[in-house]
Amino acid sequence: MVKIDKVSIRNIANIADFRFSLGPVNVVSGKNGVGKSSIIAAISAALRGGSHTGMLRRGSSKGEVVLTLDRDGVPVVVTRRFSKKPSVLEVTEGGLPVAKPQGYLNEILDAIVSNPDAFKQATAKERVRIMLEASGVETPAEDLSEILDGWTALPEGSAAEVIDACHKRVHEARRVENKAARDHRSTVEELEASLPAEGEDFSARLEGLKAEAENFRAERERQRAAVMSARAGAVDAANARRDETIAAADEAERFALEEIERDVQPKITEAAAENARLEEGQRNVERARGVRTAIDRSREKWDAAESRSIKMDRQLEQLEELRARVLGDIKIEGVDVFEGEIRLNGIPFGSLSDSEKTKLSVRVARMRQPEAPIMLLDGMEKFDDPNWKGFLEHAEKYGIQIVAARVSEGPLKVEPNGKTS
Repeated sequence: MVKIDKVSIRNIANIADFRFSLGPVNVVSGKNGVGKSSIIAAISAALRGGSHTGMLRRGSSKGEVVLTLDRDGVPVVVTRRFSKKPSVLEVTEGGLPVAKPQGYLNEILDAIVSNPDAFKQATAKERVRIMLEASGVETPAEDLSEILDGWTALPEGSAAEVIDACHKRVHEARRVENKAARDHRSTVEELEASLPAEGEDFSARLEGLKAEAENFRAERERQRAAVMSARAGAVDAANARRDETIAAADEAERFALEEIERDVQPKITEAAAENARLEEGQRNVERARGVRTAIDRSREKWDAAESRSIKMDRQLEQLEELRARVLGDIKIEGVDVFEGEIRLNGIPFGSLSDSEKTKLSVRVARMRQPEAPIMLLDGMEKFDDPNWKGFLEHAEKYGIQIVAARVSEGPLKVEPNGKTS
């Protein structure tokens, strides 16, 4: 465990020279402009590094912040010197210099711990990531791969973001499959409504009818040939009887041919009509077969889309179950994640009171960095007395060392555990 025991600030912001000791809960108070925020900024700058342009007190060329820390009984001294050049950091542990001082501090301190406003002011997405990391909640990649069956690559992000993104993808894919199923079902219904009467297969009857019609025509030609042959014979036989005999033969031929036509032509006409009817029927048979083939194809697509949709229904259920199980590992009672935002007792983080936001930040900070739970707070006058008292009790409950600035009447002072320094 790490805590700050003593602080020395010289020529920083509004402070010429100020030294004080710290306890578990420390209130930096005084009227506006006396240097409360400067103390918070100085401690933060000493610990976190970074750019510190404008840290020097006006008229000074050099400044210094020295923090004496206690790390499980071992003294750690952090000295950061400021000038117009980049600041210089020195760290000793047990009296011995540390080779990589900023790396050493980064290992035991956390930006979210030293500045809870970073959690409060982070984006909703970043807050979720920080909280899940603090709770040790990891993306359940194997579970997701099993549920999705390799259907889609896993996106980047926190566990909640990844599960929600997968849920959204499956939900959209299911919507597409449901639309496809509806479209194929509509196609099947329309095709079935337009399906022509199929009836019997007329192909054999058509062949028989064609043969019968051909026989009628052949018989007609045979009879015509016999009549014409008889005429020729009659002409030859009666050649001597001259014109009247020939005229009689012609008349007999005409009468016989007409008789043949009266006898055979109706049969040929009837056969042709029957042939046309049967051909139309056969075309209907072929059309019906084509429509049924199209119906079968559309029904297969309909069944496949519905099958995929049912599978996705189960995937969505499994993703919701997985989400509940994973987010159930959040170690803060009443906290969950809904639609990408942290909620406390069902209330979105952005709608919480500032006091509730800060208390939640304290809990997350404590989980993130159990070794160095140090929190630097400015502008705490925004808490009314009941909320301020509740916040301090909350911080004490979770073992966090607090250095908090509040506006009050009088000069600058630091009260460690209620004692004025």
